[in-house]
Amino acid sequence: MSSAQAVFRAFKLQGLGLRADAARAIVRVVEREEGADEAVQAIIRSVKARIERNELSSNVVDVDTVSAVVADLTSREQDLADSSTQMQNAFVRPRLYFDPVRNTLLLEDAGTRKRSMHGPAESKARMYRERFLMVRQRVQRHDLFRPPIIESSRREYIKLSPLDSLVGSADLRWLLGMLTQPEEGKYFLEDEVTRLPLDLSNAHKTEGLFTEHCVVIVEGKMTAGVFQVAMVGFPPIEAREDSLRALGRADLFGTGVNPQQMERMRQLELKATDAMFVIVSDVNLDKPQVMEKLEALFDGFQYAQPPPHFVLMGNFCSSPITHAADSVAQAVARFDSLCKLILKFPDLASSAKFVFVPGPQDPGAGDTLPRPPLPAYFTQSLRENLKHASFATNPCRLRFFTQEMVFFRDDILKKMQRHALFPPSDPDMDVTEHCTKTLLHQGHLCPLPLSARPIHWELDDALSLYPLPHVAVLADRTEQYRWLLNDCCSLNPGSFPSDSSFVVYRPATRTVEFSHVD
Repeated sequence: MSSAQAVFRAFKLQGLGLRADAARAIVRVVEREEGADEAVQAIIRSVKARIERNELSSNVVDVDTVSAVVADLTSREQDLADSSTQMQNAFVRPRLYFDPVRNTLLLEDAGTRKRSMHGPAESKARMYRERFLMVRQRVQRHDLFRPPIIESSRREYIKLSPLDSLVGSADLRWLLGMLTQPEEGKYFLEDEVTRLPLDLSNAHKTEGLFTEHCVVIVEGKMTAGVFQVAMVGFPPIEAREDSLRALGRADLFGTGVNPQQMERMRQLELKATDAMFVIVSDVNLDKPQVMEKLEALFDGFQYAQPPPHFVLMGNFCSSPITHAADSVAQAVARFDSLCKLILKFPDLASSAKFVFVPGPQDPGAGDTLPRPPLPAYFTQSLRENLKHASFATNPCRLRFFTQEMVFFRDDILKKMQRHALFPPSDPDMDVTEHCTKTLLHQGHLCPLPLSARPIHWELDDALSLYPLPHVAVLADRTEQYRWLLNDCCSLNPGSFPSDSSFVVYRPATRTVEFSHVD
């Protein structure tokens, strides 16, 4: 039996067809291996795994599939290590949304539909509708709200009623909807088709900061056309693994990494015990004391091996840049000074990775989220002299091997407190924990009315926290904090000008070290 016939037979025994050119390609590959039979079986296993993930539409294998499978199997650890850090800017992120007609989650490639920073009016309504549907689909999977598959099952669950089913009903009901306040003191619950007036005067409220356009679950009864709320709370969080399972392990970064490579990257991640991220917020380049402390910071890490990842976050100027010529020139000079400072440490300049995340006052296209990267006009010297400099959007996402990190610079705590509809239910709980829980339960970085924090309607998904990241860096002018919720580590590195505070994050052990420059 020839080698090609043996390959055909091995594939046929596994229920797979094989084109002639694909068989010849496999023969050429396995002839170079010591264990030819084992190599064929490895290729078969990889092909079957792709079929199970719905990556192949047929069980007849062609030469392109063989080439892709062999490339995956022969990729070396060093190749994976070299691509360990991937950054995803807000404007090129694949759009994840829920299709209520197909009743499934879909991933739209960034290039499929052109999205505008100045979307039409219907984009605003679509934004709120998609936020609501994304929350509802995850709530419907939660054991607390999912009806049993078998009708005779005794498992108890809470039935969520559609808002339009309450006409003529006086029974106790549970509802899911978006909290709105069209007039001062008048609250409504809305879903995609109905709006229902609420009376929250006697409602028990759970932890968190309730703002307009938050998605909430309420319990109560209809009385005289108004829903009398007994309890109001946030939807439950869904664990990252459960979300990814619902997505079919889709590659949200669009880097083409398959589950087999992801598992190998996970092992490399655990071995990278010395890898670290040094996260600094409010790097005010116009303050001499900040530059002095920054030099001391770089000096402390200049001999670290491997070189750290530095994430430097705005605001990069303590006051907004004006349109005056001298103001712009001064801003350029400050970024040039930062470049000169980094070049004092040649090892860092040539080997360390730098990520620059703009703040709300930094130069760019207005103060609407998401914000574009720092303009090249201001950062030309950094781009030309730093070998590994990345200029991110705000927010941005970064993946280190398998860990996903979200970086967001905004004074979100102050805004959430200012626009909260009610005082926190537990005054003894740290307000930063209230705020963090709100963002994670909402699955959104900025669940505020647009009047409080403008958002590009067609780019709202860039602020999504679904699936939950491993790390959410919520950089603010408040003191440092760290909260762990559903295996998502939320942290604030502190404000560097205030007390020279920063954070070191070690991915291998998922530890957070609060630090200060002496």
